[in-house]
Amino acid sequence: MTGHAQLHVSGYAEMTVIRGAPWYRRSPSIVWQDTWATITRPLKRWLHRIAEDLKRRRRNLRGRMSAWQARRRAAREVPSVREFYFADADPEGKDRPAVDLVREYLTRLEVVVRESEASFPLVVG
Repeated sequence: MTGHAQLHVSGYAEMTVIRGAPWYRRSPSIVWQDTWATITRPLKRWLHRIAEDLKRRRRNLRGRMSAWQARRRAAREVPSVREFYFADADPEGKDRPAVDLVREYLTRLEVVVRESEASFPLVVG
């Protein structure tokens, strides 16, 4: 039996920079930074969603793979004891393992064979 637990915390923050001076009084580098941030904001948001979705899919795939590997390992294990039952056994051996039932029948048969050998000693070679 295997098990695992994971905790994944993710966050996304978005800010808008409010400048104190009007745009025409700002330096060209500041105006460029503000323009570039406005243009790339949807792209960054989209990329963040894709990255989070990929992380979630990888976690799910890892969980499914480990469960599949555990099932495969369990299927390869051979039980050390196998019990067989006779389907049409008489009432005394109905719910008993076949090995025990055959052992008991062979013990009974051994008694009969010994009695027969004792009755006919010349036949036994």
